Amino acid sequence: MIEDQKIRVAKLKDLIGKQSIAAFCRKFEKIDPNYISQILNGHRNFGEKAARTMEVKLGLPPGWFDERSGDVWPFASITYQEYLRLDTADQHEIETLLGLKALKIRVSKNN
Repeated sequence: MIEDQKIRVAKLKDLIGKQSIAAFCRKFEKIDPNYISQILNGHRNFGEKAARTMEVKLGLPPGWFDERSGDVWPFASITYQEYLRLDTADQHEIETLLGLKALKIRVSKNN
């Protein structure tokens, strides 16, 4: 249980990167910088319920904070922070393109 929280906190720190907590939180609605600070400083637990809620607020897939992968962000050409700085239309375009590529892979596997 403690290990899960450590992983979640580490991944949250990776998402925030070098920017301030306040700058990170300004990019999302309903995320309190004080709450994030308390999590990062160990003054508040980052349990399963909090992780799932945070994933929704950040637009991450369910369970993302609990994934045990070596790389938090899979793309070398753009960091997660750079992705977040894109406007919503550009983010949607990227997600649409990735969705089409995934569909192409699924279709080719079925043939």
